[in-house]
Amino acid sequence: MNPAVPAQYTLTYNVTDSAANVAAPVNRTVTVQDTQGPTLVLNGPATAGLECGTPFNDPGATANDLCEGDLSGAVVRTGTLNQGAVGNYTLTYNVADQGGHTAAPVSRTVAVSDTLAPVVTINGPASLAVECGDNGFQDPGAMAEDACAGTLPATPSTEVDPAVPGVVAITYSATDPSGNTGVGNTGRTVTVEDTLPPTLALLGPANQPLECGTPYNDPGATADDQCAGDLTGSIQRTGSINNKQLGAQMVSYTVQDPGGRTAGPVSRTVTVDDSLAPAIAVNGPLDQVFECGSTYVDPGATANDLCATI
Repeated sequence: MNPAVPAQYTLTYNVTDSAANVAAPVNRTVTVQDTQGPTLVLNGPATAGLECGTPFNDPGATANDLCEGDLSGAVVRTGTLNQGAVGNYTLTYNVADQGGHTAAPVSRTVAVSDTLAPVVTINGPASLAVECGDNGFQDPGAMAEDACAGTLPATPSTEVDPAVPGVVAITYSATDPSGNTGVGNTGRTVTVEDTLPPTLALLGPANQPLECGTPYNDPGATADDQCAGDLTGSIQRTGSINNKQLGAQMVSYTVQDPGGRTAGPVSRTVTVDDSLAPAIAVNGPLDQVFECGSTYVDPGATANDLCATI
C-alpha cells in the first residue's frame, strides 16, 4: 500500500501453526483517498508597487498538497498587467490537484505608478548663430521620452526673434500625463548677429544733366538693412550743386546701420550745361513815332541770361 497514492488496496492476512495447519486468509480493504485541497500561499507581498514602463517580475505563489506534494509548478495566474499604463491591477493565483480539489485563490494587487519625469534631449547643436533678419530660422527644438507615455512634445522656454540682435538662452521641458515635468540638462544658445551692412542704391540716374541757373532737385537714394529695415531716413549726403557753375559736380551718399556697419558711398555726377541763349527785352514801345529833325533818345533794351550776368 502507498499512502501517497490514492487507490483501493487489499491487505491479506495468513497464518500457519506448528503442525502446518493453514488458517483461512482474511482480507482487509484499505482505501487511500484524497479529500483535501492544496494549500496556496503568495510569494512576496499581497500589494506591490511598480514604476510605469519597467518590467514586472512576478514572485508568484507556492502550492503544496498533502497527497501530491509541491504543486507550485501547476499554479495558474489569471488577470492582466499593463506596466505601461498607470493603474491598479489584480493578479489571481489558482491551483488544483489531480483529484480536482482546488485551493482557495490568492490575489496580488500591483499598483503601477508614474513618478519619473520625461528625459528631454535637444535636437541639433547646443549653440547656433543666425543672421539678423533671417526670417527662415527654425528652432530645431528638442525631443522628450517618457518611460510611461513614450514620446512627448518638448516646449521651449522662449522664442527667438531673428529681427533682434542678441543672445537668447533656451531651455526645453516636457510634462507627462501624470504631471511629472522634465527639463533638459542641456539647453540651446542662439546668437542673433548682425554682420551684414545695409544696401544703398541711387534713385534716378548716376549721371544727371542740369541746365545752368535752374533749381537742382536731388532724387536722393534709398537704403535698406536686413536687420534694421528701411534706413532711407538715415542717409547722409555730402557735396552740393552750384547751378551757376558750369561743369561736372558730384554728390555722394552713405548710410550706417545701428551696429555701425556702413554702406557706400554711392555718387551721382551732375553736369551743369548752358544751352539757352540770353533773352532780350526792349525798353519802351516796339513802335515809336519820331518828329523829323528832332533829337532821338533811344530807350535801349535789357538782356537776361539764366546762367551769366549781363
